Amino acid sequence: MTESDGLSASGGFTLMELIVVTCLLSLFLMFSIPRLQSVMPMDHLNATVRWMIFTVSELKNIAVQNSRFYTLHLDMDHRLMWISHEGMTEAEILAAKKSGFRLPADVRIQDVEIPDSGKASSGSAVIVFSSRGYSNKAIIHLQGKGGGPVSLLIEPFIPGVSYFGRCISFQEG
Repeated sequence: MTESDGLSASGGFTLMELIVVTCLLSLFLMFSIPRLQSVMPMDHLNATVRWMIFTVSELKNIAVQNSRFYTLHLDMDHRLMWISHEGMTEAEILAAKKSGFRLPADVRIQDVEIPDSGKASSGSAVIVFSSRGYSNKAIIHLQGKGGGPVSLLIEPFIPGVSYFGRCISFQEG
């Protein structure tokens, strides 16, 4: 290296250059982190909604791949959700229930509405996923601490879940 390359003879950076770069990075992080937090909410209700959307989509796929009926169990009294399939033994079902997804303390299942079964706000509800990729039509209402209810609509023939930031029902049309 020569002096004409723009680097000092030692090949390193000066202390002043390092300080300027560190200050610029600090400013960049100071302004970008709050924006990232607002784009990716981290509260428990949103985490539960993401889990449910992912799980329902995966259950429809797995039911077709394995040619089995799968069931999503929603226990509103114990704030617990778990998955079983038609080939499981009683011991396996109990193990699946024990290792199921427990809702955070500040999130609860307000109710589950299934057209043929009505609306259940206590006890348990089940949503069945057939080996052909269909499922029960259902609306799950979740309530978070300090926020209004949100609704998740599960359609029989649509692979995903529709999210609504408000309470909806089948009577709305």
